[in-house]
Amino acid sequence: MCIRDRYQRRVRGRFSFVPPSILATATAPPSTRETRLDLTAPPAVSEQLLDPLDMPASSTPSTLMLGLIFAGWYLASAFTGTSTKALLGLDTSPLLITLMQFTTSAILSRVACAVRGQYTPLTVEQYQQFLPVCMAYTFGFLCLNCSLGQGNVSFMETLRACEPLFSLFFVKLFLPEEHITRDMYLAVVPIVAGIALSSLSEPSFSTAGFLFASAANVCFASRSLFVKKLKGSNDTFKNLDAVSMIHHQHLLALPLLTTLVLANDGVPDMTKSSTFLYYSVVNGSCFYSYNQLSLVVLYCVTMASHSIGNAFRRVATIVFAVIVFGNPVSYTNVFGIVMAIGGVTLYSRAAAAAKASK
Repeated sequence: MCIRDRYQRRVRGRFSFVPPSILATATAPPSTRETRLDLTAPPAVSEQLLDPLDMPASSTPSTLMLGLIFAGWYLASAFTGTSTKALLGLDTSPLLITLMQFTTSAILSRVACAVRGQYTPLTVEQYQQFLPVCMAYTFGFLCLNCSLGQGNVSFMETLRACEPLFSLFFVKLFLPEEHITRDMYLAVVPIVAGIALSSLSEPSFSTAGFLFASAANVCFASRSLFVKKLKGSNDTFKNLDAVSMIHHQHLLALPLLTTLVLANDGVPDMTKSSTFLYYSVVNGSCFYSYNQLSLVVLYCVTMASHSIGNAFRRVATIVFAVIVFGNPVSYTNVFGIVMAIGGVTLYSRAAAAAKASK
């Protein structure tokens, strides 16, 4: 037995209450102690909370920070809807609005990456894999902007609450291995009933607006399906940080949107009025903030909590739009909105329970 082994046995006898892992490090020669440090260990929670944009889902920020993030998310969503409606009132095409929103988001997200000192580039092959997600996301917002040109913000946000119905259909069709519980099916009933009531009592109901909002639901439900499949098969996208994800998602859509705008509207006159420029900057900035904070919230809380928070975000957006534009709302309309949002909340809880039971 060597001198080092005899020494460690004597120390273990005197300090038997010390955990072996700590004792092994303490009794090692100075030249080997550094090699025992776990340099791959995750940083402390306090260090992780310094950057909520890069927070893993297992960490939870302080109540104050989480409240501020939710408040910013709700406000950005409300201002996005109202400023989009204001731009449409200035005879701005939905295509041009979507292009300005995506251009602003691509620029601001890249600036955020530079400020944080963290940016994950993608190869041409990875952009090709990311293309279905990007196209579903792009056409989803394009259809949403088209729907806002056909009806009130409050009514279109209510129609958007029908997205879980399309998600359920796509999961059943393309992911048969996913378990759908009875409670998830039952939660769809108040969603459909609430939207039906809201549609029947909506004074400015438009068939075109209804179809555009439904198309947006199809696109966003498809995007969720594409993201799930992509993250399940590719480690790069599974570990992609929130800001880089937002940047690539908007950057990849710019060539297509630019081509569509030039083909449909020609070269737009961006200096036609100061009001137009003001609303364009506000709308693009709020659009980026809304989408970025939505992803930050998803990183901070569980998916079920995010879905429930998203349901109440719709309520905040609807109330804000009614106050700003003074749209008439009947009791039947309010009851339909409450029923639809309540159904979304029940669906989110049922989906979370189904996931926890696996």
